[in-house]
Amino acid sequence: MITCPKCGSTFKTKREYCINCGYVFDLSMVDKYNDSESNYFSYYFDEYKNGKDLPKVNIGFIFFPLPMFFYYKLYSEGIIFILMILHFIFAATVVYKATGPFGFFYILFSFLIPLAYYLWNIFKINELRKKYAYYIIGTIQRDNINKSNEEIIELVKNKKKTSIWLFIIGIIISLLIGLLIVFL
Repeated sequence: MITCPKCGSTFKTKREYCINCGYVFDLSMVDKYNDSESNYFSYYFDEYKNGKDLPKVNIGFIFFPLPMFFYYKLYSEGIIFILMILHFIFAATVVYKATGPFGFFYILFSFLIPLAYYLWNIFKINELRKKYAYYIIGTIQRDNINKSNEEIIELVKNKKKTSIWLFIIGIIISLLIGLLIVFL
């Protein structure tokens, strides 16, 4: 029997994650096992079907960070990134005009924070995607207890779908931020 340290749910079978809150159990808590439940993850990420893991660096994120946040449905991270960029724009225009050369260090600091967040996400975006996938799979299992394994697999496949429109919305937001920079 395993108990989730986050929500306190107990399970009779071994699990890699909690189906109630999505908490990913430490590997020392759970032995790897290979039943149908653990294979749901391979239906969420096509890379796992071939026995591969997600890459360490996400190349698409390097060139299109904001659209990729929306494409992968990581909305909160995308909004944080937008706010950091808007803060930098504010610092670069308003604060510098008000304080003159002394505002340079504030602008530099305002630039380094989103840059650090961007660089961190280049290497961590796939881990965030995995955690989101575990959460989604856990939610699907919790909400569909009476459904068969094949029905749950179909629900997981449908939930993983991303929309090109989310990517386009991210590009539009990036362009609007670019226009804001040009006209301020």
